[in-house]
Amino acid sequence: MGRSISVIIPVRDSESTIEKCLTSIKALNYPQENIEIIVIDDGSNDNTPNILKNINGIKILHTAGIGPSSARNLGIKEATGEFIAFTDADCIVGKNWINGLLKGFTSEDIASVGGNQLSPDDESPFGHRVQIFLKIMGFLGGYTKWAKNIVETRHNPTCNSMYRKSIFDKIGNFDEKLWPGEDVDIDYRIRKAGLKIVYNPEAIVYHYRPNSLLKFASMMYRYGKSSGGYLTRKLGFYRLLSFEPIFLFIYILTVILLFIANIWWGIFSIIAGILGITLFLVVKGGIRHLPINLMLFFTTIKFWNIGFITGFFTYRKNLKRAKN
Repeated sequence: MGRSISVIIPVRDSESTIEKCLTSIKALNYPQENIEIIVIDDGSNDNTPNILKNINGIKILHTAGIGPSSARNLGIKEATGEFIAFTDADCIVGKNWINGLLKGFTSEDIASVGGNQLSPDDESPFGHRVQIFLKIMGFLGGYTKWAKNIVETRHNPTCNSMYRKSIFDKIGNFDEKLWPGEDVDIDYRIRKAGLKIVYNPEAIVYHYRPNSLLKFASMMYRYGKSSGGYLTRKLGFYRLLSFEPIFLFIYILTVILLFIANIWWGIFSIIAGILGITLFLVVKGGIRHLPINLMLFFTTIKFWNIGFITGFFTYRKNLKRAKN
């Protein structure tokens, strides 16, 4: 008899993907009687609620825009499984997704296991390029990975992760002040408690990505804002070490200082930086895709750092208002 699994999916306005997501879970190569599917419809305004009503064998919870972190916590309270698996409404899980995640729990000190992200067959051309770019960059903090075997890691995103349910009793649930970044925070707490997080590339989800540059820039802005606000203040230097864009921001400041000291040193540092970035993207992504990879790279740096600065100062203002 297999282990009991609760699959939790927060959803909002995902009419184009939620049915594909749930259909893939029902097609898993794992006993369906051991899988509990909990969907939290967090105030959808599109056809998502009607789609959910017509799908049998799922538990639907309705909320009014409480956010993904709170929605996941609500799912955890309802869950009855020994293990809790998370994915997103814009993901299609592979047939061996559950088996791959369970395979990573090789010892009792492993609290969580995550897996690989690939592009769906019907992904948009731009979304497919975003997926490749994220893979090249490792999403500047381990969001995507190159490992081909089971390895210990610092973080797995909640679009593809599984936790022992008992771990939430030990370290608490997701921080509801955070999104995105709530999964980074909980993985940090797991490691701080002396437990391990593992990555298994055999556990696959097919993740739809932003299908336009504007949506990609918006995603990067959200990640930066979350990092610059509550998350960085909560985790401190650990968070800064988890995101390379902050180091590129420091590099830009260094270039400015070099310009002030000596214009030729400033020019040299700019040329060296651009050549280094270009060489890296050519080696990882090939010369043919260099233009779009450069565009995505500089979009990431620009909007992540704008979001970071916005989040940093917005959080300070919110703290002052709370005290008053």
